[in-house]
Amino acid sequence: MSDTPRHLNISKILGGRPSPDGSRVVLEVEDTDGERVHLSVPPAQLVNCLPLFAKLASDCQAVGGGKPNPVYDVTQWELGTDRTRKEVFLSLNLPPGGRLTFHLPSPAPQGIYETLGEMLQAQARISSTH
Repeated sequence: MSDTPRHLNISKILGGRPSPDGSRVVLEVEDTDGERVHLSVPPAQLVNCLPLFAKLASDCQAVGGGKPNPVYDVTQWELGTDRTRKEVFLSLNLPPGGRLTFHLPSPAPQGIYETLGEMLQAQARISSTH
């Protein structure tokens, strides 16, 4: 193994797929020279990507190098409770078919409920005046 780190300058993420046996996720990327490169990652490591990438995008935005966080379409949502621990989970389905689940520790569910109620009341007031 080399002591010199290898830098891969990715210009585009072209797509991805599971490996034939499902043991890896294969991402296809394009580097700044236009060469297509495949990155292979164990699926269990993907859970580290979302929070890390969200933080890094915010860090880049803070220093002026990034765009504002995107808004994602949600095709379906579900609220659930872990029956043994009485904790609330929010699951969101995103195109093209991925699913993200978030743990909502107390008092977040109550706060979300109250805020959503206030927002819906304000929206109803605006709608009734037009």
